[in-house]
Amino acid sequence: MHLTKQECDHLARRLHEERERVVGALAKIGKRLSAVDREVEGHDANAAFHMEHEPDAYNQALNAVELSRLTRELGEIDEAIRRLEREPERFGHDELTGEQIPFERLDLVPWARTRAEDPHKMATDIVAADSDVLRAYRNERYSG
Repeated sequence: MHLTKQECDHLARRLHEERERVVGALAKIGKRLSAVDREVEGHDANAAFHMEHEPDAYNQALNAVELSRLTRELGEIDEAIRRLEREPERFGHDELTGEQIPFERLDLVPWARTRAEDPHKMATDIVAADSDVLRAYRNERYSG
């Protein structure tokens, strides 16, 4: 069974809404990181500022993980928009089983590619995508 024209239109709107949300979140992180860079650049490199106000490694790691997650999410959303435009008759079918993904799930996660999340795959994807960030955080946190 295929999605109706109304369902496809609804999902296209949802995808664009989600895309705007993610782009906005990326912009906020960019502004936050720019503000930190300007603050650090505004001080003499030899001044005690760096000793007293070292960048917080934990917050840097969180920002990097969030930036990575949002960037991946934006890529998934953009790919879903392309899939919906190219092959609307196949959109909303599980890529592994070919079964129809419930519309309720698509409404919540319009870029979904499967009927349900595989927790093992998700955990592997996150670790694989962010291994350098997590390694840097662990090294910073436990090196002292």
